Amino acid sequence: MRMITSLRYRTSNDAAHSAAWQIRETRRRAPRPPETHVEALWLSRAQPERVFRSMNGENVRVLRTGERNRHEGPDYLHALVVRDGVLYRGSIEIHVEADDWWRHGHASDARYRAVVLHVALYPPRRGAELPPTVLLRDQLDAPLREAWAVLLRNGVKAACPISSMDGLADARAAMLSLLARERLERKITRLRRRYDELRTALPPFEAYTQCSWELLARAAGYGGNEQRMEELARSLPLRSMRSLDAVDRFRLAGQACEPRADDWDAREHWRVGAVRPGNRALPRLRWLIGVTDRLCDAAWWRELRRALRPDFDAAALRRLLDVRESAMSPGPMRVLEIAVNVFAPLLALAGQERRDAGMVRDAHLLYVGIHPAPPNRITHALEKVLDLAGPHDSGTQQGMIELHSEYCAQSRCGDCLLNAEYLRRSSRRP
Repeated sequence: MRMITSLRYRTSNDAAHSAAWQIRETRRRAPRPPETHVEALWLSRAQPERVFRSMNGENVRVLRTGERNRHEGPDYLHALVVRDGVLYRGSIEIHVEADDWWRHGHASDARYRAVVLHVALYPPRRGAELPPTVLLRDQLDAPLREAWAVLLRNGVKAACPISSMDGLADARAAMLSLLARERLERKITRLRRRYDELRTALPPFEAYTQCSWELLARAAGYGGNEQRMEELARSLPLRSMRSLDAVDRFRLAGQACEPRADDWDAREHWRVGAVRPGNRALPRLRWLIGVTDRLCDAAWWRELRRALRPDFDAAALRRLLDVRESAMSPGPMRVLEIAVNVFAPLLALAGQERRDAGMVRDAHLLYVGIHPAPPNRITHALEKVLDLAGPHDSGTQQGMIELHSEYCAQSRCGDCLLNAEYLRRSSRRP
């Protein structure tokens, strides 16, 4: 077997071909499957023992699919491909249609000159020169939608296909609304479980304020410290903190958040990397301590209730959470997050306890009705996947977070209603 360390693919008039495609492809195109389908199908079939037949008649085996490129350039880098007994080391590019090579301008892009294999689902419409190309359509034993459904049932992890499908805006909206409601109900259920646990030893109002203390602590945990802050609030209950004077409260907080230099076990629990100094555990715990006495004040809760009515008063809520002696009081965006993640579930729990349907309804309206909701990394990523332009209301945002945590992050594509709807509507696609 001859060895070629790299291959640089070149054609004449690359720029002219690419420009021509840009002009010709301005016409409206029929809906087509997303590239993530093609990628997932390719990875499921690209085993070393399988022999493909390229468009120019070469026998192709893929010894190594390469590393997924997370930046600009070919889809997979450092691949090993054998074509007619010759081993090539280079990149693999994947497209829905072979013509995408020209449509996307790859022929004139230097980053794509090391492409040793081009994978496409459908054949080219034009006779323009292409890199060595394998047509994946010829490798399928069933229609695309059926092959994709099999992959989903087998738990394939692939990017969501919804972004490139037309006519699913209604399904997306309904799905996100449903997921937002489910997310709130899960939060209420978890809060109810904790409240019932505390009620075995505490009076109702004290159990309720302890729940509030723990939820606020979790909200104060930036950069991956959420769980640790909640655990700290449980180990330093509100009743104990109120029995201390201000000096002892802050001293205890410092001991909890700043372990000794040699105490590596404790230090592991706190994340400090990629977290601004002002958002680390100690400054945020100092703010939490500043609202300790307020959580036990019935008048403060009445003011809070007025701020959380359907005509949500964000400015009033910020004043109620502001601690003058703390430079780390929540900013405007953080106050909105606290309203959604802390006070909406607490309001729903209070409504259930009082059998006040109006209070429960207000909690649901608060949870989904804040606009604009503060962006985060999850919603930013899903905006591109779901083809949703921001800003979003809190209901859409919470639905996106629920979709990511309960489906995307767990590779539960086969259980996702969006994928089910996509498969149903694409039943006529070849």
